Amino acid sequence: MKKQQGQAIVEFALVLPFILFFVFAVIYSGLLFADYMTLSNVARASAREAAIGTNIDTVKTYYRNHTTLWTDLYQWRPGNTNDYDIQAVTENVGGGATIKAIKVTIRTTLNNSFPAVGLVSAILPGQYTIEYYMNNEGAAST
Repeated sequence: MKKQQGQAIVEFALVLPFILFFVFAVIYSGLLFADYMTLSNVARASAREAAIGTNIDTVKTYYRNHTTLWTDLYQWRPGNTNDYDIQAVTENVGGGATIKAIKVTIRTTLNNSFPAVGLVSAILPGQYTIEYYMNNEGAAST
């Protein structure tokens, strides 16, 4: 019996790093999902506002200035037109072009300067794109 007194402490010391790794992985996955949902909501809200007739430049400016993410693992530079773009999808009807839908595109890239990004870069995608379409409901202006 005397030899088994320290067994529980040794087992706990061996298992603790794995438990902590999984707990932090779950927490960080939740934060990354929150970032993804934030950008999805920005795409949806941008498309909706542009579709009901709000000026596209006004919509872009508002969401560039009022969107923050929980983490910096993925970079989203809304000032860059390649990362945040709102386009009017047109259709030729009766010799004139009418706006049929609004397309919003948001692109993110993995932030290489993020601490320990080398550990997760094999698991996470290097970039992802969110596209959202909304039918035109008003006279959207470009």
